[in-house]
Amino acid sequence: MIHANQTNCALFVGTWIPDDTDPFYQSSNCPIIDPQFNCKMFGRPDSDYLKYRWRPLNCELPSLLFLGSMEFSF
Repeated sequence: MIHANQTNCALFVGTWIPDDTDPFYQSSNCPIIDPQFNCKMFGRPDSDYLKYRWRPLNCELPSLLFLGSMEFSF
């Protein structure tokens, strides 16, 4: 469930905000991330870039863990 004013929810317009929860993945073992986008493999020493999440305009997205337990029908 996306908590939002549905008429004004803009999933592709928003900002990156700090998120102190643990990342859902490590780029070194994520099969979806192409090797050229694996920052750790290319020597990036920090992991601060993993501590952000997307907040769409006028929406509050649920956690990815929550989404994983949902059933979707299209």
